[in-house]
Amino acid sequence: SQVDVVHRALAPTSEDIAWARRVVEVEVRTGGQAAREGGEMLDVPQYRRAARILAQAAEHRGQNGRGAE
Repeated sequence: SQVDVVHRALAPTSEDIAWARRVVEVEVRTGGQAAREGGEMLDVPQYRRAARILAQAAEHRGQNGRGAE
């Protein structure tokens, strides 16, 4: 259906998910403090974005019964 196509198009890519997982690891390691990782400055906005990406990936997995990766 068209809805399925839109959901797939808007689902996080495997690259998005990998980035988000790395960012969450940094957040946990730093206790949520700002940090530089791989040349990228990470702080609260990036930590929140990473959490949203992982939540979207989990939701997408639940909708179609398999991973977005």
